[in-house]
Amino acid sequence: MKAIGTIESGEVFRISKLLILPTPGSFAKVSGMYEGCWYNCREEFHWINEKTKRFLYSHRLHAHANIVAFIQKIEKMLKLKERSTFRPTQYDRVTLVSMSPWWRFSIRRSLFTALLRAGQNYHGGNFEEALFGADFKNDNYCTLETEGAVRRFLRGYTRYIGKIQGWWDAFEGSFIWGLNRPTKDSLEKMLVKPK
Repeated sequence: MKAIGTIESGEVFRISKLLILPTPGSFAKVSGMYEGCWYNCREEFHWINEKTKRFLYSHRLHAHANIVAFIQKIEKMLKLKERSTFRPTQYDRVTLVSMSPWWRFSIRRSLFTALLRAGQNYHGGNFEEALFGADFKNDNYCTLETEGAVRRFLRGYTRYIGKIQGWWDAFEGSFIWGLNRPTKDSLEKMLVKPK
C-alpha cells in the first residue's frame, strides 16, 4: 500500500528491546526497559492499561504515515485543540502513539484504537473505504460494524451517555450483555453534543 508521505511528529523513538515481533493491530505499554507484553485485544489493553497516555502500536509494514494522516484528518474534523502525536520507531511496523488528552475517556479511547487499525488502509483519497469498507474488515471490523455510531461521533456527537465502556460492546456487541443493539433513536440518546 502506498504511503501518503512523511507525516511524522518527532524523531525516531528507540525501543530498547523488542522481545517478540507483534502481530499488526497489537498494543503495548511503553515500559522503558523492554516492550514485550503486546495485546491484540483493544479492550483488554484498555482495561489493563487504563491510565496509559502513550503506547506502542504495531501495524502493517510501512503504514505509519497512513495512520498518522488518518488520525490527523479525524482530529481536524472533530476540531480538537490538542492533537495526538506519533513517532516512528526503529521498527517499520511499530509506532509510538501519544494520545491527545481528549481521547483518554474510556469510550473515546476505545474508538481511538479502532481508528488506528482502520487507518492502516488509508491512502489519502479513501477515507470512507478505510473506515467502513468491507474489503478491509480484518482491520476495520469495529468501525464497520458500528458505522452509525462512528458517523454520528464524527459529526460532533462525542459525549457518550451509557454504562458499557468499550466502543464495540456499546454499539454492536451489547447483545452479548443481554441488551438490544442500538437503534437510530437510541444512538441519538447515547451520543450527544458535548456540554
